[in-house]
Amino acid sequence: MDCPHCQAALEDEPGSFCAACGGALRSVPSEPAPAVPLVCSEAPRCTVHSDRPTRQVCGRCGLFACGECLRVSRTGAAICAACVERTNEGAVAIPWEDRSGTGVLVGYLKTTAAVMLSPGKTFREAPTATGRWWDPISYALLSWLLSLLAGGALILASMEPWLSGKLKGSDLPFPASQTLLFTALGLVFFPAAFLGMLFVLSGVEHLCLKLVGVQTRGLEATLRAYCYSYAPVFLAVAPVVENTLFFVWQLVCRGYAYRGLRETTGGKAALGMLLPWGLCAGGAVLLILLAGLLR
Repeated sequence: MDCPHCQAALEDEPGSFCAACGGALRSVPSEPAPAVPLVCSEAPRCTVHSDRPTRQVCGRCGLFACGECLRVSRTGAAICAACVERTNEGAVAIPWEDRSGTGVLVGYLKTTAAVMLSPGKTFREAPTATGRWWDPISYALLSWLLSLLAGGALILASMEPWLSGKLKGSDLPFPASQTLLFTALGLVFFPAAFLGMLFVLSGVEHLCLKLVGVQTRGLEATLRAYCYSYAPVFLAVAPVVENTLFFVWQLVCRGYAYRGLRETTGGKAALGMLLPWGLCAGGAVLLILLAGLLR
């Protein structure tokens, strides 16, 4: 056997290098180190409570957190309590949406007070979506029914002397059967019409918000904002102030609700609410001009 470098004759059992030129005769194969299996001695544990095993991870910082340490952010993500304190992303449920624990009356009164007196804080901390559409709808429906009943009671109270004089010694203007029928139709028709109005008007404002550049969140957030803005509806039946104060206060509450639940600026929220009115006014002016031209 000859050396492949200098062609010198090699011994019968050559080494790794040529004795004449020192060239390498054969390479020593390098065997990879045997793989060591990764063995986890124990389950991961909560970063704060080291005695609690957990596999839940904070969606923001990635640290392990037990059930006690996890919170729900406004967008529905699971984050730890430390991230809630650092970012103020923790969700605070609107009292009406937590009425199963507080009761219907307490939940309604707390929601009405929170929306009317501190709408900015209420909707800034509220979850942007819950998936429970009936919660805001039921709140708006209950508010409307209570205002309707209060308004009817005031009207009857003001007409009581006149009604007493008219009905004294005379029959009712309608038979009892017709009165019951009209009442039943009213109880079915008016709530259904009110629910339809909620979806139509909130849908119109949802489209207008998109037109002014508010692309975050969906129709649920818009509907929730519209429904909870009915908190001051009882002002519509109050003496003297009537509908004016309710209308203005409702717009203020809805503007804060859009800013918080739709995660936008106050300017875009106001523009999205006023755009339908501007379109209606523009359409009315256009119709008047056309009517003048066609004379």
